[in-house]
Amino acid sequence: MVRLKIIKKKFKDGLRVFHIKNNQKNIIVEIDVNAGFLSETHYDYGVAHILEHLIWDGSKNCPGEYVRQEIKKINGYYNSFTCPNKTSYLLLFPRKYFNRAIVLLSELLTKPDFNYENIAKEKQIVLRESEKLRSNPLKLCQEYGLKLLFNN
Repeated sequence: MVRLKIIKKKFKDGLRVFHIKNNQKNIIVEIDVNAGFLSETHYDYGVAHILEHLIWDGSKNCPGEYVRQEIKKINGYYNSFTCPNKTSYLLLFPRKYFNRAIVLLSELLTKPDFNYENIAKEKQIVLRESEKLRSNPLKLCQEYGLKLLFNN
């Protein structure tokens, strides 16, 4: 049986940290930004989703290929997703690489490199994903239902 101890901390700037202590070999760090597709308007619809993709394309100090190589070197896994009220970025990696992974994730989220080439590339990917959504009636109903519920 795995016993978990959860430590919660809220900083003055609103940042909330949940630290789940355990003895597992791998750990996950997830950073949530309180902006999802329900916070968007008609004029900026899709921005949270594009930003979700762009983060992994690198920062001013760490180009995208370097980021992918570093994550691979530490046997890590990365992913992100956009929800109605948040966008989440996560890294899974062996515990012994905690400091290295935190530095990398912090770099990506605080100093992103949003260049035109990456924006154009990610925009096409997001548009393809949106087409898939539009071809899935259940997902489409869920999204529109949320917008109706929250008056957006």
